[in-house]
Amino acid sequence: MKNREKHTREPAFMRPLRRWTDKFLSVVARFRFISLTVVFGAFISALFILGVSISGTSADKIKFFPDDYSLYYIELEGPVATPIEVTSDKLKRISVFVEKMGPGMAKSATAFAGFYQNEDYEMVHGSNLGNIVVELPAKDKQVFSDAPENDPGAHLEFMRKELEKFAEAGWTFRARPEKDGPPAGKDINIRVLGADHASVKGLTAAIMKFIKDNDKLGPHLVNLATDDGTPNRISV
Repeated sequence: MKNREKHTREPAFMRPLRRWTDKFLSVVARFRFISLTVVFGAFISALFILGVSISGTSADKIKFFPDDYSLYYIELEGPVATPIEVTSDKLKRISVFVEKMGPGMAKSATAFAGFYQNEDYEMVHGSNLGNIVVELPAKDKQVFSDAPENDPGAHLEFMRKELEKFAEAGWTFRARPEKDGPPAGKDINIRVLGADHASVKGLTAAIMKFIKDNDKLGPHLVNLATDDGTPNRISV
């Protein structure tokens, strides 16, 4: 009998919780309409906040796989069949330029010639390709002279403009942060299909011109480019 009472006895910490719960339920049962209205209003408010955040119409936009700004990539692409020695020399000069900005701007800049890794974690090879992996310092050691608030997004935009100093005919540069999510390509992908290659290429160029000339859309796009199959030379 004593053992049975021992197992059925209510724990001490549960007694005040039960009293508060009983009082709360009695208030809810007494004002049923008001209680249901409050719960329903909270549910509608939550749905509204979720919708606004996902749509990006507010400052608190939700991004399920945010970019990792602890490091970023500078991707370089030169004219077809460019010797890898030329690509390597250009990468070295850019990596030295990045490191000379100071320890508050970049912890390290490591250059690789002959390939780069795209947003889908695929290795793209070519003697005219290369990339630089730039590691940013820890947040408490970051000192971005171009962005006093130490905003890595603003710093990356500054680096895109700085890379224009190395621009030459036939060479293109892309700067992007590290991706943390699954392979998904770019944020916006437009696929053009057709049987005639010349028609597909012409339509692609027309769409590209339309996007660039759009005053509301074009200025806000980053790394806008076509991917219609670039020829390259493979040496064996």
